[in-house]
Amino acid sequence: MKQKHIAIYLFLSLINLFFFIKSFAQNIPELKVNTTHAESVNAVAFSSNGQFALSGSNDKTMKLWEPVSGREIRTFTGHTQGVTSVGFVPGGKQLVSGSWDKTLRLWDMATGKEIKTIDYGNAVMSVHVSPDGKRVAAGGSSGLILIWDLATAKEIMRLEGHTGVVNKILFHPDKKHLLSAGTDNELKLWDISLGKPVRTYKGHTNQVTVFDISPDGKLMLSGGMDNTVILWDIFSGKQLKVFNKFGNNIASVKFSPDGKTFFTSAKFEAIKLWDVATGYELSAEPYVGFYVQDAAFAPDGKTILTGDIYRNVKIRAVPSLRELICLGGQQGKLQAVKINTDNVFFSMDSILYRISLKGNRKLHSYALHKAAILDISLSANGLYLLTASKDKTIKLWDIKNEKVIHTFSGHDAPITLVRFSPDGKQFVSAGFDKKILLWHVDSVKEIRSFFKPENITPDNPMNTKGTIHDVQFSSDGKYLVSASMESSKKYVNIWEIATGKNTGTFKGHEFMTRAACFVPGNKKVISGGNDKKLILWDINTSKEEKVFAGHSGYINAITVSPDGKSVISASEDNTMILWNLFSGDSIHVFKGHQGAVESVQFFNSGKIIISESKDNTIKVWNNATGTELCTFFNMGPTDWTVVTPDGKFDGTERAVKDIYFVKGTDILPLDAYFEKNYTPGLMAMVLNGFLAENIKNNLSGINTPPTVIIKTMLKDSVVTSEQVTLEIEVTDKGGGIDEIRLYHNGKLVEWSQRGFKEWTQKGNTVTQKFTVPVLFGPNEFVATAFTKDRTEGVSQPVNIIYNMTFHKPSLHILALGIDTYKNSKYTLNYAVADAQALVDILSANTNNLFDTVEVVFIKDTMAIRDNIIHAFTVMTERVQPNDVFVFYYAGHGVVSEPLKNETPEFFLIPYDVTQMYAERNALKNKAISASELNKWLINIKARKQLVVLDACQSGAATDALSLRGMAEEKAIAQLARSAGIVVLAASSSNQYAEEIKELGHGAFTYALLEGLKGKADSGVKDFKITVFELKAWLDDRVPELTSKYRNSAQYPSSFSKGQDFPLKVIH
Repeated sequence: MKQKHIAIYLFLSLINLFFFIKSFAQNIPELKVNTTHAESVNAVAFSSNGQFALSGSNDKTMKLWEPVSGREIRTFTGHTQGVTSVGFVPGGKQLVSGSWDKTLRLWDMATGKEIKTIDYGNAVMSVHVSPDGKRVAAGGSSGLILIWDLATAKEIMRLEGHTGVVNKILFHPDKKHLLSAGTDNELKLWDISLGKPVRTYKGHTNQVTVFDISPDGKLMLSGGMDNTVILWDIFSGKQLKVFNKFGNNIASVKFSPDGKTFFTSAKFEAIKLWDVATGYELSAEPYVGFYVQDAAFAPDGKTILTGDIYRNVKIRAVPSLRELICLGGQQGKLQAVKINTDNVFFSMDSILYRISLKGNRKLHSYALHKAAILDISLSANGLYLLTASKDKTIKLWDIKNEKVIHTFSGHDAPITLVRFSPDGKQFVSAGFDKKILLWHVDSVKEIRSFFKPENITPDNPMNTKGTIHDVQFSSDGKYLVSASMESSKKYVNIWEIATGKNTGTFKGHEFMTRAACFVPGNKKVISGGNDKKLILWDINTSKEEKVFAGHSGYINAITVSPDGKSVISASEDNTMILWNLFSGDSIHVFKGHQGAVESVQFFNSGKIIISESKDNTIKVWNNATGTELCTFFNMGPTDWTVVTPDGKFDGTERAVKDIYFVKGTDILPLDAYFEKNYTPGLMAMVLNGFLAENIKNNLSGINTPPTVIIKTMLKDSVVTSEQVTLEIEVTDKGGGIDEIRLYHNGKLVEWSQRGFKEWTQKGNTVTQKFTVPVLFGPNEFVATAFTKDRTEGVSQPVNIIYNMTFHKPSLHILALGIDTYKNSKYTLNYAVADAQALVDILSANTNNLFDTVEVVFIKDTMAIRDNIIHAFTVMTERVQPNDVFVFYYAGHGVVSEPLKNETPEFFLIPYDVTQMYAERNALKNKAISASELNKWLINIKARKQLVVLDACQSGAATDALSLRGMAEEKAIAQLARSAGIVVLAASSSNQYAEEIKELGHGAFTYALLEGLKGKADSGVKDFKITVFELKAWLDDRVPELTSKYRNSAQYPSSFSKGQDFPLKVIH
């Protein structure tokens, strides 16, 4: 008996453990990129509470959205053809979809898992769940309407009566009836209990494609291919109104939630809002090239969701129908990718893009071709790059000087690939003309051709039969191996470069070959193709030695490791496999891409693997463990981000906003983890192996940020008082509440002490009241709150307008310039001159902007810690909220050597610091830390603040210094972000701010002065220089100056949390 009890106990424990593990797995956040559908949108729906939206597309997916932010929560995959119909199951936890793949599917909304699949038997055109959530119905190409029990998926009824395809079905709100529309030009009202139609609505002269039921269940609107909309009385069957002012097929009709208005869309026509009672058109939004296929009103009737033929899902205002939000961000389409230790190169359309891994990591673009760039090759020494284009040309590009050296023409069709020889003196190209051409980099004339064109005619120049998919050099540069896509010749060929002769042909693949390369030693080649396998060949005997099978899709690319012991294959099945070249065994299967993997390369002596996929991402992997290290996302022509599996990230400010975590149905912005996870230079650190051992393989450590709400009766209103009181309400989501902050126009103005209610329980709510002054004009307030592990929750903004009294601001400048240091090894030449020049230009001709100008200038021997603290104390007392404050520093800056378990910290170096590269304790007595500077800037009341740091580093450029440089950059970014200010810094990462004798200034300040004199006035010239215009000017001008005078580009770092504001008027 005792043993029986033990067995039962163990059994129940295992069940509990199973559900705990399942719950934990479902609780791990998922990294998301905010992207649109890949193809046209067929169906949309709103949840009953308006918090969620659904869309179904021809791309075979359904997407769940958060309408208020425009962000995608989850993509549901499983259908094998386009999704035609979507809906929420009453209760809010499940979703339903129908598809041309003949199925309807039930989904778990929180996890994205498919719960069950129901077979309809024919293409499903429409699905709908009964109001009580117990039944689901589908109509489609069979002409039948089938009804199932949703819990058991058992069919409970068949409704027969339509003589053609059933285009649309809806349960009636009374739960007793169902309505349908079909290609037989009819609509029908069905009594579900009888299983028979009780009324047929005739009036349309062509098939009825859409209809909707009024909220009270009394009226129905229908539209069809006869270009008309009809308003019906449902139970009498009478036509009440006919709307025939359409020139094309009706695509969508929808009643508003109050039943007083309705929406229509027609193919190639404007979308419109109508009055039900009068039949009058209330508003219209013009047709702009893509028509709306479906629409759904929000429950409050203030907005409407639309899905169109051009894959857009949009939130529109009612009644204007003006677009408010386009759901999903714009992710760039990667075409070719190459990476070395210094740069990431990729192409989109005809543009080459470059991110310098050692510079400011800004995305640079170069318009090299007239058509799409299809391939990129880097020379072994990293100095040159080749681009192959659809415009039938190849460009040789000087990377350092950023210029085209030669343009090569010789192909008769688009060029699909280009490869440098091992010594970089020659290269080969291939394309749709089926030629393989050999070139010398110093001559624009081809040396020889290895393939003759076949089946290419003037009428069919794009014939792809026989297209060369891959060509690779042998390691000694004497031979080429090529893989052809010609289905009738599944061959791999060896070519002698000196003579152009075909010296070997390998036959064995069952279908066309896509990839081939030499094994080090040049005695073997390995190939892969559409038969989903790799074959290792002996060159001397032309016989296959080994077959590698494991992929479920075509093989797109193959690369052999530098040591020749392993080979990696990239496949259409979204995976890569690392194989032991000698045994043929699989070592690792790399899973993570959401699309076909198109290219793969070894990096860092084979320790790192880099892959590029049709999902528009680049992933970096640990070769030894097979684990993912980071993912690179391109988010358009100017933005990018890179994220590790455990949430560390780097990237441009705009791109970071389109990357986020999803936990259940909660969206956790990437920006919420800034303090904890922002890692400047992340990609370079991963590629060089600095973080490989510290990256976890999941996001289990990610906490949900608290929810933050600003409670006030003054939202979006005008006030007459010079002060407002705001109540901040914060709800703990499981991570505690550590600190609450209030930002005014981007500047931090109030905050609670750290440890505020740290140990609250999940679901508990705390409040904090702040009374703050308002400024003349618009005032935006945003509150944030942190968990105990520094995850940040952010409120929606509250906007208040104050128009009573305008006070002209004053300008306050605190400038530090240090040429002379107590340790003469640190002496600089132009720091004092830089500071003086900035003070002079900002102080001159200020009447148009400022009432008064106050300057505190500290230089050389006077620039010691006590004097600097005193100056900030004076500024704290004098500067008012309406004023502008500028802090300028020219001198040395350094990141401390961290003690064990310490984070390195950035310091400004005053005159009397004699040892810069020291531990934090040795620096903090005389130097100025970033955390101290942050506190002083927060205490200064000016809402408009600019910090300019022209800080040089001294010492050898070692890897350790490089990592300190990254810590410096993060410190500066945190300074800007936490204080809510704009920070312009002279150099980024491991670089040094350059002093240039020919300019008489540091390069950074020289460019800054140029900008303030008028050159930064961009766009429409308004003769005012704003801090954001300065930022843009410095980003371009500083590397230009340093490249010219120092033959090496210096990239400034700029971070902005505060608002833009004018700093100088040009006279």
